Amino acid sequence: MNADIARTKEYYQSVAESALCNCDYCCNYRIHIKSAFPKVAGYLASLGIDIEKFRVATSYPSTGIKEDHFVIELFPV
Repeated sequence: MNADIARTKEYYQSVAESALCNCDYCCNYRIHIKSAFPKVAGYLASLGIDIEKFRVATSYPSTGIKEDHFVIELFPV
């Protein structure tokens, strides 16, 4: 699998804040995830991934994204 970093960045930039869940759990995640996992956040950013803009996948590996991709789960936050 070849990562297209520019396209990945474009994808995350296209996800509007209004499209993100605003439940307490998700808001807490966005507030604390970078400080809780700074090395992971930095690594993912180098791949074009915004760690604060996640999509909940309720059924692994089916996320509804048609292209090859990874699902990463981090906890506790």
